[in-house]
Amino acid sequence: MNTNQAYLRMASLITFCLITIFIILSPDNWSRLVLTILLAYFAIYFLSLSSLLKNKNYFNIFDLRIISISVIFCYAVIPLIGYAFSEFQLNEFSDNRLNQYNLGSNELSLFYLKFYLPFFLSFIFGIFLFGKKDLSINISLNVKHDINLFIVLILILLFLNVFLNYVSNTQNVSLLLKQFNNVFGHFRRVGYFLLIIFIFLNWENKLVRFLFFIYLFLIFYEVINNLSSRTFFFKNILATCILYCYLVRSISIKVFFSIGLTLLLLAIFIGAKNNNMYEIFFSLNKIGVASNEWWSLFGTAYDLYKLKFLGLYNYTTNTLTEVIPNYIRYNDFFYLIPQQFVTKVDPSLWYLNYIEALDGKSKFGIGFTWGAISTLVIWNNILFTLAYGLFTGAIIGLIHNWFLRNKESIYAILIYTCCCVYCYGIIRVGTGYFIYEIIYRVLPFVFVLIISSSILKALTYPKRSK
Repeated sequence: MNTNQAYLRMASLITFCLITIFIILSPDNWSRLVLTILLAYFAIYFLSLSSLLKNKNYFNIFDLRIISISVIFCYAVIPLIGYAFSEFQLNEFSDNRLNQYNLGSNELSLFYLKFYLPFFLSFIFGIFLFGKKDLSINISLNVKHDINLFIVLILILLFLNVFLNYVSNTQNVSLLLKQFNNVFGHFRRVGYFLLIIFIFLNWENKLVRFLFFIYLFLIFYEVINNLSSRTFFFKNILATCILYCYLVRSISIKVFFSIGLTLLLLAIFIGAKNNNMYEIFFSLNKIGVASNEWWSLFGTAYDLYKLKFLGLYNYTTNTLTEVIPNYIRYNDFFYLIPQQFVTKVDPSLWYLNYIEALDGKSKFGIGFTWGAISTLVIWNNILFTLAYGLFTGAIIGLIHNWFLRNKESIYAILIYTCCCVYCYGIIRVGTGYFIYEIIYRVLPFVFVLIISSSILKALTYPKRSK
């Protein structure tokens, strides 16, 4: 048994004892079932990590399998933990969509057993079934890169920032410029990830370190003062953490859990501040079930589940939906098809038409999350739920296998970093959206980098003497 497995065993034992005590002290059987599901999640999570770290004397956070499992695990257990700390009931700070149904422990636990838990189990099974076994990733000090790529990156980032600033400060922007603005915004984010890679490859330079710490301070200042989105902030922080651990210095599994807990608390704090619920942040009884990112994901899925039985009444068209449209039922597939070829509507906007409180109001800027669980609810079929999780896990395993074969390529590191950062979209939006982001927002930019750096290299290559 290595150090990682020993720590996981100790953590699992402590978790088992604590949850078991709460199960014994719970007031009724349904509350005990909620805690039992929570215990099952922790057991599955620790077992999967232990299997991935088997025969390894180090902990590698730069692992898409570990990150994706951890993200889906967090999105599932945070509502359960919050519900337990809130004495197994909602309060005035909870999502109004859930309050209207008087959500109790029985409804919550049965919903988890029908959708959340089967998806999590099949997802992990898919990773282990299609991923290579007993492979280690040693930190590579021979990452292939050259000065031409760095020059091209700086020039492209300068162009993207000038263009984005021009569009943001211009009124009556054409549709074409808006489309370019959307695409270039995502390209810039990938460019920043590559810049972070270059920074860590030159980490011994003190000036590079100083400029990097200024960059971290600026993005933290922007998110605290609502000058940038939480999504942008946490994507950059996650990319920074995993690249530092891969290219500069590895961390222990204790530090991994400490960083994860810190980022989680920071996310809850920023969310509470932005939702004007800062005063209840230190009250576990209130903040546990307060409306947030994780409860919003659950709220949309559970609301759809109830509406399917009560009747999907569209308040925008004043009609009752009897057949779910294909662009919703197969929304993962429709993400991959350009809008010029098919008729499609964003699932979250489609869902907002069925909320009575939004009758006659604008549907933009509401912020309700769709999530993969909502797609599972639309199908409401256990076989589809298992197949969906298995397929998603297979994609994660195959991407990881590809990286192992190309881990010394700076382009492979960049693409793999984006996969690690964007994998949260699997549970937050859907598997199709995760694939869409890689195909349409990452790979085209990588191709631009490859072509541009190759052209620059050819132009600057000294002519051979005759």
